[in-house]
Amino acid sequence: MTTCKELVHPTSNESSNGYLTFGVTKRHKRKLPWVKIMAVFFSLLLCWQLAGTCLYFSRCLKCFREKTSTFLCERNAAFPYSEEFEITWLVSQSILVVIMIVALQKVPAFLGYRAIFNQLKLRPSFWTLVLLLAIALARYGMVLVKAPKSLLPLSIITGFAICYILTVVLACV
Repeated sequence: MTTCKELVHPTSNESSNGYLTFGVTKRHKRKLPWVKIMAVFFSLLLCWQLAGTCLYFSRCLKCFREKTSTFLCERNAAFPYSEEFEITWLVSQSILVVIMIVALQKVPAFLGYRAIFNQLKLRPSFWTLVLLLAIALARYGMVLVKAPKSLLPLSIITGFAICYILTVVLACV
């Protein structure tokens, strides 16, 4: 059964307050579903990372068969534009790690970055990790000095260094 007011007179005030309304005079603002948009964007980023890892692995295999590292390997080693693809993959990997670091703030049990750092600085394993990061960055610095002075190899080495730094920061948080 439905409960509807019976119309007394079509033009009276009493009949206009009924339950059934066919036309809404107020404009409703449409809100974009940002959560769904971000979920789709994040899912696409994860799929890109999966496909990128497979394609990067094929480039690595081709370059290591030639006994060279990926930043010194020829431009189209495994497939066309593989060097540019490697840079794009490194940038997207850095973006993914930054998203993870920022998303930690939304976790209810998250203490905050400063509180975590204050707890970590008392642990010897943290300083071991910082020392390993410094050694890796020194290695990347030496590779940058010895690398050819073109833009793509230098950006690949820099991309690896930034990814390594961000991964260590994510591991510490």
